[in-house]
Amino acid sequence: MGAGQSSITLDKKQLDEYIKDPSVPLTNPETITILCSRFTYLHVKTFHPDKQQKEYLRIQKKTRILNELEVMIEDIGLLKEFEFNPFLQRIKWALQIRNKTKESASVKEFLSIMSVFCYETDISQKREFMFNLYDKDGTNAISIIELKNILTNELFTRSHYSDVQEAIAEGRNYNGIIKSSYSDRTMKEVMLEIMAEYDQDSNKEVDWTEFQQ
Repeated sequence: MGAGQSSITLDKKQLDEYIKDPSVPLTNPETITILCSRFTYLHVKTFHPDKQQKEYLRIQKKTRILNELEVMIEDIGLLKEFEFNPFLQRIKWALQIRNKTKESASVKEFLSIMSVFCYETDISQKREFMFNLYDKDGTNAISIIELKNILTNELFTRSHYSDVQEAIAEGRNYNGIIKSSYSDRTMKEVMLEIMAEYDQDSNKEVDWTEFQQ
């Protein structure tokens, strides 16, 4: 069994350490264990590419050394759940913001920043992450241009764009993003409607306060 398919087994003391740490907003032992396994996989893949299995087994035998290791946020794309995500570059950026712009992360920092994808995490943290994901230029506001990029250039690759248009024309939901209610409208009309719904002061951008409404 390869390192990427294995799971780290944490003892109760180590789990309690992470659960009680105020910097880790997680309390579910299973979730923490899964994320620690992802952390180990990324660390080994990045720093020990020539002896992955050996290093993985070394960590598995003494999981306390997890606290001495780190991963690079740039390598998040090595995880299978992000491998084909069209938002990958934006996800990396948003995760770096959650990690105070640091390029590397310790295991506790990894647990913290990755918690945004977990069910138990507070909705306010998820909302903040999504805002940073959409705010491409980092101005603390989402412009109509950024919204267009979300719906076209980044959300859908060029090779998929014709499929998107076809799905809209046929009234089908494309990857759960474009709703069938928009099927008889142009992309511009969809963007203007979304902007009008959130842009309360009509300045053609959505700031953090408006985004939370």
